[in-house]
Amino acid sequence: MSIKNLQPFIDQYKAFVKSPEYGETYKWEVFRNFQENWDLEAPDFRNMLEKAINHREINLWQSMNYFPRKMILILAQKFPEEVRSMFRALYDESIEPGGRVAAFRNEADRLQALYDPTLQSYQDYRAILLYLCLMYPEQYFLYKSSMFKGFCQKTGFWEIKAKRGKDPALILEYQEMCKAVRKILEEDADLLDTYRNGDRTKIFEDRALTLLTQDFIYVISKEIVEEKDTSEEEEDEPYQPIKGQPTYWLLAPGEQANQWEDFYQNGYCAIDFDLSDLSRLDKEEIRSLLQTLNETESNKRNDTMACFEFAHVMQEGDIVIPKRGTTHYLGWGIVRTPYYFEANEKKYSHRRRVEWMKKGEWPDINIVTKTLTSISKYPDYVKRLVGMMGITSSPSTHDPSDSVVHTQARPYTKQDALRELFMSEAEFDRIVRVLSHKKNIVLQGPPGVGKTFAASRIAKAMLGAEDDRRITTVQFHQSYSYEDFIQGIRPSLSGGFSVRKGLFFEFCERAQRDPQHPYFFIIDEINRGNLSKIFGELMLLIEHDKRGKKHQMLLTYSEPDAFFYIPENVHIIGAMNTADRSLAMVDYALRRRFAFFDLTPSFGEKLRESLLEQGLDETLIEQIFRKLGTLNKEIEEDRDLGAGFRIGHSYFCNARSVKEGLQTPREWYMDIIDLEIAPQLREYWFDKIDQADKMAEFLRSK
Repeated sequence: MSIKNLQPFIDQYKAFVKSPEYGETYKWEVFRNFQENWDLEAPDFRNMLEKAINHREINLWQSMNYFPRKMILILAQKFPEEVRSMFRALYDESIEPGGRVAAFRNEADRLQALYDPTLQSYQDYRAILLYLCLMYPEQYFLYKSSMFKGFCQKTGFWEIKAKRGKDPALILEYQEMCKAVRKILEEDADLLDTYRNGDRTKIFEDRALTLLTQDFIYVISKEIVEEKDTSEEEEDEPYQPIKGQPTYWLLAPGEQANQWEDFYQNGYCAIDFDLSDLSRLDKEEIRSLLQTLNETESNKRNDTMACFEFAHVMQEGDIVIPKRGTTHYLGWGIVRTPYYFEANEKKYSHRRRVEWMKKGEWPDINIVTKTLTSISKYPDYVKRLVGMMGITSSPSTHDPSDSVVHTQARPYTKQDALRELFMSEAEFDRIVRVLSHKKNIVLQGPPGVGKTFAASRIAKAMLGAEDDRRITTVQFHQSYSYEDFIQGIRPSLSGGFSVRKGLFFEFCERAQRDPQHPYFFIIDEINRGNLSKIFGELMLLIEHDKRGKKHQMLLTYSEPDAFFYIPENVHIIGAMNTADRSLAMVDYALRRRFAFFDLTPSFGEKLRESLLEQGLDETLIEQIFRKLGTLNKEIEEDRDLGAGFRIGHSYFCNARSVKEGLQTPREWYMDIIDLEIAPQLREYWFDKIDQADKMAEFLRSK
């Protein structure tokens, strides 16, 4: 390939790494740490491995629902010599790479099945290539399938020939592409001079430029990539809805979600294809028209399915979840009308009215890039999103013909909240009283006490209505930044950079326009983020006596006359898990601006009544209370754990599957123990696996 093919992207990369948005230096630190600590012959192999694959850098080792580091350490604890042999074979350069990678993956899966067949090993190509890169940084490149695909789509530099999925040829082809990219990067003297004299190579030298090459590919595919659906891997048959159940749909509201605000404010969702009324076209007619319009012989499978399913398969009552790129969910809503064609609109003319129930940001990894996707065929995925985002499909009194902005929300009182929450009226009143005055509180407690659930119910009760338009939820994580939260310089789709408002900035602007009503910003996992970095100068403005226009100030990226303030009607509710080992200490300056409330496990009469109503018998309920009481006492008395690590009641609140006759009470209970609590105990006692297994077996016994 000619250097001209990548030069515009190289120029963007050089500008981006100099901006405050760039945050990939940790990769060089990970490589240095591995080289300093790796010793294949170490007597304590598991301890050496833990030091070598440094846990502090989450982006490489783990992310939501992806835990290769955690699982390889568990396997090394249980089967140290077997895992040592796995790495010895992986690092044997006399064997061709594809065979080594496949052997490592197969052996990891075998050991995982011996240890716990209900879990997966997570030792996939991405993880194994990381291990190879760490050992031989001059020979291999960090790999991620979505990064490979995204870079190729964005630049057109490489056409992927290998089959997708588990084809080992895919990673070999990726390595070849990286070598070709590196050759072009080596011709840019300015790039190399800046890189070799910069901070990154002082951390780790990167003599062969493998890290620079991978970083360039990542930035182009992830930070600058525009969402484009070219995948042709999906099935060719439309989803068949299950009678009486809503179908769950992921929807891309425009490139990089640029239509989301309009969708939300005006109560609809739409797809953008230059076709006439889809209700009059069958699937093959849609396909034929798309092929003609695009002058292609491609079967246009994904675009055809998106158009057909949006018009003919999606139903009133279905759940729509908008997404941005492959990294964030943005909210959820309920479809309220059949498909209709808005002939007067040139863009996004294929529409349905939607009652948007919640807006926020929930991060994830590798979200599919298709315009429209049914995820109901993946019940575990749906269950995770329902729990994470608080999705319900209850009917509404809203008139679907009206815009959401003008609909009347259902009343929601303190009594409604107390019926759902496991707290006393006095405790509830105190939280409301303090939040009204101080404006900022944190609900903290062990897993399963319903912190985020409680935050949303408190907000609704203070609103007096189920009006989620005035409630926004975000989840902090280690990569969350000031630029995500307030404002920052971001790459634009047309090239170059521009200042973009963050989620909290937009939320405050909305509240400023509606000063007569309270607004609630809920921050889940508030202590997972770097709080000083995220809040920046807002550390001052969030104080209850620094609210309002008289305290307005210029922000880091503001124009000279663009002042910002937090209105008095904005309330912040944080939720904090006291049992997460990875959490940083809460910044003291921020801590004194919040009031902290402890939520504790509640295995009492209210839970008993709820479980009886859902079809559980007294014997099993007594077993739950007795077993969990004993377990929590054991956890509380463990000097390495304590009360903040106890198991909460919310694991057992929802027995709907029993009530609907889908499971027996015993099956329901065992699923919770085996699939939710036992893995949590293994995390608590990761260095005492026998203790975790003992307590899990105790919970299973009658």
